[in-house]
Amino acid sequence: MYVSKIETRYYIISFIGILISFIFLLNYLTYMDYLVYINILFLSVLPFIVYIASKDKNIFSPLISFTSVYCIYYVIGSLNITSRGGFIPMENTYYFLIGIISYVIGATITKLYLYSFDKKSNRNGQNYNKSTSYSQNQLKYTGYILYIIGILALLYSLFSTGSIPIFNPELRRETSSYIVVLTHFAWIGLVLLFFNKKRKLDKFNIMLLLLLIALYFLTAFRTPIIIAVLTLVVLRNNLYKKITLKQLAFLLILVLIVGTIIPTIRDNLMYGEDHMRSVYESQGIPSGLFWLAPVYSVLREGPNIFNQILQNLGDNFLNGKAFFSNYLTILPGENYSLRYIVTDIINSPTWVSKTPSIIGALYLDFGLLSIILGMLILGVILQYTYYQMLKSKDLILGLSHSFLIVISLISIHTGGYFEPITVVILFLLFFIRKLTLENNKFKLEKEFSND
Repeated sequence: MYVSKIETRYYIISFIGILISFIFLLNYLTYMDYLVYINILFLSVLPFIVYIASKDKNIFSPLISFTSVYCIYYVIGSLNITSRGGFIPMENTYYFLIGIISYVIGATITKLYLYSFDKKSNRNGQNYNKSTSYSQNQLKYTGYILYIIGILALLYSLFSTGSIPIFNPELRRETSSYIVVLTHFAWIGLVLLFFNKKRKLDKFNIMLLLLLIALYFLTAFRTPIIIAVLTLVVLRNNLYKKITLKQLAFLLILVLIVGTIIPTIRDNLMYGEDHMRSVYESQGIPSGLFWLAPVYSVLREGPNIFNQILQNLGDNFLNGKAFFSNYLTILPGENYSLRYIVTDIINSPTWVSKTPSIIGALYLDFGLLSIILGMLILGVILQYTYYQMLKSKDLILGLSHSFLIVISLISIHTGGYFEPITVVILFLLFFIRKLTLENNKFKLEKEFSND
């Protein structure tokens, strides 16, 4: 079997990564329970195993990308890197492990079923092709309209409170959830403009992108920036041109910068630089690495909060209340989101919402059962949409899947499992597809061979 140079590099990186994981975790062997060490070690090498075992070497495929980010998040979050040892109790690592195994099983079964269906169709002499052709003018005008709506929503959120949120971070919580949804229209419109005809960033599109990032930055929210940039990159990689190692490294650095600068400014303005310095010192973070402290804190937050949920929740599961809580917030009256429910359970100050991570969010409703089912279903959904995107080469289907995979990666930390904003954006993309599609008919072609 022919192996490309790029694949060979990733194989080498995979084996080096496994070796480094073994060496790195050997430092912790004497500081934690033996079973915890085995669980953490398996989590650390699982992404490399998945990559080596997968025929699809696309780094943004559901199996490779989600598994890698998930395992990195929970491995680093479970270890006390600054003083060695396990940061969380032993029983927590079992939940993390069961979660990702359930996801891999769901994605793998779906992948095998879909490809077996393809083989069966080919044996029967049937090819199912979805012929799609978009109106380029309608795509362009729709992109401009969405971009303008998003920019206006951002400007409203910036100036409606009387102060710019990045300089007064507490104001960002006063922004209406409806306005927040409208701000996402901007990056959707930009993607439509980006992939309209040229499929490359000209000077004008670059200016639109920089304006969007600047406004998102001033609102003191980092998540929309990450969603916009990653969705653009994932869509381009999956449908048009594969990302290189250099580009991937640059992307990771960009995400790291966004993930550190905004929370650093935000926290220093809210609590004072001296207070944040004392917090970092209490965590054992060297002074030279204070700029990385927000990222390290994010990675530790999810596993730590899940540990508190286990201790405080007991067997008093919420039976679906956690999942539907975010949908109730869009209804009239006083309703609490998932983060505020978690904040109440762990007895944290009410002015600081807490992110439970995807495992914590799932555990709240039915315990281990909802972790298994939730991660299994997520694997099925992401693998199915990925398959449909590759088979159809459809722009809007590709955008829908790219958005879903990016939201799923972010939900590893936030726990936002199909929040209202996700559903709204998917419905919007469905509407755009119906509006701009010129030909949307399934063509069944039966080819009879004379052999």
